Amino acid sequence: MNTTCCFVVTCLMLVFFTLFSGCGNSDSQDERAPWDSYDDSGTSLSENRDAAGPQLTPQEAALVNGEGISMEAFAARLHLSARQFDDADALDRDTLNRLRESTLQELINERLIAQQAVTQQVSVSDDEIQRQRDNLLEKLQADNIQTVLDEQGLSYEEWEESQRNRLLQEKLIDLNMGSMIHLSQEEVRQAYEQNRAEYEREAQVRAAQILTYEESRAQQALEALQSGADFAQVARKYSESQDAGAGGDLGFFEEGVMPPELDDVIFSLEVGDVSPIVKTPYGYQIVTLLERRSAGSIRFEDAKAQIEERLIQQKRMVAIDRWMLELRKEATILINESALRQIQ
Repeated sequence: MNTTCCFVVTCLMLVFFTLFSGCGNSDSQDERAPWDSYDDSGTSLSENRDAAGPQLTPQEAALVNGEGISMEAFAARLHLSARQFDDADALDRDTLNRLRESTLQELINERLIAQQAVTQQVSVSDDEIQRQRDNLLEKLQADNIQTVLDEQGLSYEEWEESQRNRLLQEKLIDLNMGSMIHLSQEEVRQAYEQNRAEYEREAQVRAAQILTYEESRAQQALEALQSGADFAQVARKYSESQDAGAGGDLGFFEEGVMPPELDDVIFSLEVGDVSPIVKTPYGYQIVTLLERRSAGSIRFEDAKAQIEERLIQQKRMVAIDRWMLELRKEATILINESALRQIQ
């Protein structure tokens, strides 16, 4: 029911995950600070705080090769990360500690990547960010990116920063670990044969919805549709669902996925038909049927692009892990443990 939300959150979470995927995990069995980092031998990366060279100030969460990460930046990112929880103000101690750790590792890795980009003279242009923006709007069939981001509580600046970090990381991985991401056609074919069950599908439909919480608003939407207005445009104007920015597109799904009262209506429609207002547990809904897809096997030729994308992403994740581990082994990282404990 939430295509736009899932897509954007998935994208952002992927960026955050890959940025700290190679870091050490906290260990509740010992006395290590929950946000501290350790190398393969178990040595704390923050133990060199008294060594010669730049030292932490009270305003810094960490030093990465002499460059500071401010407490202000850490607190802002921690609050952004906490938005994934329904009640961010009521997180238990263990969850908050894990969130502090992952947030700090994310910022440290971003700084390591930025430093490496300067060393190797790699950058991300404004044109590349613009293409990412256009691709996102096309994918979601939306007109205004800020409308999409508002649904997630994100500013455009936060989204742009995440995209720059992701693109910068991808360029550096391709430059430094490209040989690990090579994909042969034999691997693609093998993945298809080993997962044939995934490529057997039941009959599916693709539908779009308009969801409102008041019947009067749904009636206004229905009247607009009956007057000949485009369904996607009406959804963007009236729908209160988070997929409104995508014209209410729900994607493909099988029978039994939606609430029964809505499922029966959707599967009784012909392509292009618009339903009356349907009362469901979500509110008042109007749906239209966009496509039908028969049951059957997905051919290798049709699944190939998706398989390639998945396998390349898996290889890229492994490459990121190894590359970030190498960067961290060569880095000097100091962590302000006592100050971090105070951030809520």
